[in-house]
Amino acid sequence: MNIDSSKFADARRASGLTLENAASICGIARQTYQLREKKAGDFHLSELAALNASMNESGKKLLRDAIYGIFF
Repeated sequence: MNIDSSKFADARRASGLTLENAASICGIARQTYQLREKKAGDFHLSELAALNASMNESGKKLLRDAIYGIFF
């Protein structure tokens, strides 16, 4: 499985979220969030849902594309 983890960071940045903001939204430490971005297959569904709810439309589209890329 080859996941392009950079797409998750792109989605976060497109929504104007810092690593700290995103970690807080997910309810995890910044270091843990940063590891999730580097190895996106480790994201929990609840974390992705929380991020999606906090992103603007551009970020949401990029996040959907990143998630789609995990499976297809």
